[in-house]
Amino acid sequence: MAATDDPFATAGLRERVLASWAAGPSRFREDANAEEDLVRGGYRDRLVVELAQNAVDAAARAGEPARLLLRLEPDRLVAANTGAPLDLAGVEALSTLRASAKRDGGSVGRFGVGFSAVLAVTDEPAIGSRGTGAVRWSRSLAYDLVRERAAAAPALAEELERRGGDVPVLRLPEPADVEVPEGYGTAVVLPLRDAAAQRLARRLLAELGHELLVALRGLQEVEVEDVAAGTARRLTVEPTPDGVRTRVGADEASWLLARRSGRLPAELLAGRAVEERADDRWAVTWALPVEGQPALSGVLLAPTPTDEPVGLPALLVATFPLEPSRRRTSPGPVRAAVAAEAGRAYAQLVAAAARHDPGLALRLVPGPAAAGEVDALVRRAALDALPETAFVGTIAGPPSRPRDVTVVEGVGAAALELLGADDGPIAGVALPGPAGSGALLERLGARRLRVADVADALAGLRRPPAWWHELYAALDGVPPDELGALPVPLADGRLVRGARGALLPDDPSPEVLRALQVLGARAVDPAAAHPLLERLGAVRATARAVLTGPAVAEAVTGSLDLPDDAAHEVADAVLALVAAARPAPGELLGLTGLALPDDEGGLTPAGELVLPGGELAALIGGELAAADPALVERWGADVLEAVGVLRGFALVAREDVPLDPDDIDLDVDDEDGWAAAVAAGGGPLPPVAPEVVAVRDLELVRPDAWPEALRLLSRPPLRDAVVTPLRLVDAAGRSREAASYTAWWLRAHARLDGRPLSEHVLAGADAVLAGMYAPLPVPLDPAFAAAVGVRSTLAALLAEPGGAQSLLDRLADPGVELARTQLRAVYAALAGVDPYEVRLPGRVRVAAGASTRVVDAADALVLDTPDLLPLVRERPLVIVPGGAAADLAELLGVELASEELALPAPAGGVEQPVPEAVLSVLPSAPRSWWEHDALPTPSGELDWRVHRGAVHATTLDGLARGLAWAAGAWERRGIVTAILTEPDRASELLAEADLDAVP
Repeated sequence: MAATDDPFATAGLRERVLASWAAGPSRFREDANAEEDLVRGGYRDRLVVELAQNAVDAAARAGEPARLLLRLEPDRLVAANTGAPLDLAGVEALSTLRASAKRDGGSVGRFGVGFSAVLAVTDEPAIGSRGTGAVRWSRSLAYDLVRERAAAAPALAEELERRGGDVPVLRLPEPADVEVPEGYGTAVVLPLRDAAAQRLARRLLAELGHELLVALRGLQEVEVEDVAAGTARRLTVEPTPDGVRTRVGADEASWLLARRSGRLPAELLAGRAVEERADDRWAVTWALPVEGQPALSGVLLAPTPTDEPVGLPALLVATFPLEPSRRRTSPGPVRAAVAAEAGRAYAQLVAAAARHDPGLALRLVPGPAAAGEVDALVRRAALDALPETAFVGTIAGPPSRPRDVTVVEGVGAAALELLGADDGPIAGVALPGPAGSGALLERLGARRLRVADVADALAGLRRPPAWWHELYAALDGVPPDELGALPVPLADGRLVRGARGALLPDDPSPEVLRALQVLGARAVDPAAAHPLLERLGAVRATARAVLTGPAVAEAVTGSLDLPDDAAHEVADAVLALVAAARPAPGELLGLTGLALPDDEGGLTPAGELVLPGGELAALIGGELAAADPALVERWGADVLEAVGVLRGFALVAREDVPLDPDDIDLDVDDEDGWAAAVAAGGGPLPPVAPEVVAVRDLELVRPDAWPEALRLLSRPPLRDAVVTPLRLVDAAGRSREAASYTAWWLRAHARLDGRPLSEHVLAGADAVLAGMYAPLPVPLDPAFAAAVGVRSTLAALLAEPGGAQSLLDRLADPGVELARTQLRAVYAALAGVDPYEVRLPGRVRVAAGASTRVVDAADALVLDTPDLLPLVRERPLVIVPGGAAADLAELLGVELASEELALPAPAGGVEQPVPEAVLSVLPSAPRSWWEHDALPTPSGELDWRVHRGAVHATTLDGLARGLAWAAGAWERRGIVTAILTEPDRASELLAEADLDAVP
């Protein structure tokens, strides 16, 4: 537009400035330094922000929204804005350092120095408005004017020279022509100094974003054009119900705003500059992005960016007092007061965020670590205000103050909904928050409950069982050790702390629940039952589990001490559970003490009753009381048997039993005798049996009932108590096996036809033992029979402790009938027995024709060599094959025939060679023999003798016998006789010998 001659009287402004510089060159120096400090320091990189701020101020004076155009051309930057036009006061302010025309407190700028930021890119800035005119400044014009005035002022000339011709630019305005773009009222034109200035301007324009739109209240639109690059961006802001929405090109963001404003007390401003004291207004704005992802600078905006860091996750725009550099806040009471208001405003922002998103609000709670001094002051004020700020989202309603809420940690949303509902047990339960928010809220006054605290808080709470079920479902997944005290509603109406030991009935029928109530069991109400309780220690209450639990054990133990009516009630409860569980007989040994009615109207422990008509009742003949027939009819034999009423034999089971005859207590017959027997020789301390399972009541069996009793005992599960050896551990930790109690008792006490079981043999088991032992009249399997002492084989008998002694005793019994062949096999087996394992028998069995008989041991001889047989044939002889005669003689305590006769060596004789044909049959025979006419002895004459390996004979038959005995092949004496007597048939006889079986 065309300018008037000088609409803003710039000539007078220039003259006053030049005159002051000429009169006082120090003023020149001061203005030059101040402008340079602002350009290089406080306003570096602030060009675009200051232009936008001036636009907002102009629009505010005009009472309209601010619109701004920023156009970067190849050689200049144009900034056009709406609002009030340039006036004389404005020109004076622009040309006077720190003498702003904005004194009404309604503007953004306050110092009147922001325009100096333009000197970062230009040396000839200009500004003009439609209808009022324009001015410009020029570095070259200013230099010329100063140099001209310095001609008459040597001191000014000296100062100009000292500065190298560098002069203040913005103190000397002149009229100008400025073209204002269409649609705008004022334009700032900045001819760019050089390429570096253009790069700086382009960078600053590119950095314009959402933050500027939020910081400059009243700025509505910014058009950014880069003519050279061919790009354009539009920045807009519009209000929303709780903040603003900003757009930067295609990028949008929504912001929550919290604003506070007011006036500072005069006493706080007393220490500030005069012009600052005139403006006592303060204002604080917090902006929190809730949509989009605008970048935050992280510094205080006042409203232009400062270097004061702000560590809170929101944008702070506030009228803090600034140092002249406008980079840092000025310490003092004003800063502290504005910081306190900023903290309170931040609390308002947190409350607004809570209405928008409770989780977001919790993330805004300040932590203790501050980013700087101002940040620390603001945080402290915010933390002071937040306890009274309703920003904590709650389950039951709108956000509440921290002091009115309870933070429940460690549970999920479903549990929080139950606990914090309108009628919930915990008031003001906070919504779930981010990690660490519980500790922050606790510092702000909230009550903080861990899971274990929640369980305590629920103690005594009365809610329907279904509510508890819902709570357990919501708590499923919480570590069980946190829920140990969680209340549990019981079927009988009680509420107990902790699930451990409580029962979860699988069968919630009224009968089972009634039984559990009678037994005092803590049965969970079926409507509350949940798998979580089982993980917390509740027992899955199958009837079987209940029967093995402490409630039933206690009830059973005390049932005999109850009045009859109470005892019957307990019995019915236990039997109802047994009927539901259907355990196998003997499976629940702990129930045998249950008091039950017997057939005489009294109460007797179940384990001491028999079933009428049962197997055991038939064996013991009234030794034990019978169960009441009415009880049997009501519950059935199987149910009664399961609690210990005896259909058959019962088992006793114990663990870690010391085998001390004086202290053992199994409640079975002759237990001390068994303990003494199995523990014998084990050292000074009794051994311990880790497990003992024994059949009881064996002593009650009638003598004539043992065949049937053995048949019952040979069937599972009783059979294992017989055949399984007992394991014993001595004091040194060594283990060994011994006979089980039941096996030992049956050996020691059971009788068949008046005989111990050890005097019987399995039918058909071993022909050698037949006749020596009575045949077993009961069909038993070999393992069971062996365990109870019944004989099976000769080898097994001798392998058993005491077996050899038993065999010797049977041989010495005249009532035993034994064939000669049997005796030979027995003596052959006994020859290998250690003599120290048996007693010397007073009587021995000898052969008598095809049979055998018993004689005094002193009358008998053991025939150890057949050549002496003619001399002792009239004596009772014990004969054993092979070379076992000496061992058997020692075992029996009987003399050897050779030792009793003690014959001298044969005398005389002629040595003859043994025929080759004989040696082919007896390779180990001597190669020669001694021929005699006669072999006389003190006891009679013999046909042959073998003395010290030499064969002596008077006949060919005697020679054959002597050679066979000497060769250890007594069984070949016959063929040798044939070869010697018929030498011409030697080949034929040898061929026949070849047909003999050869090992």
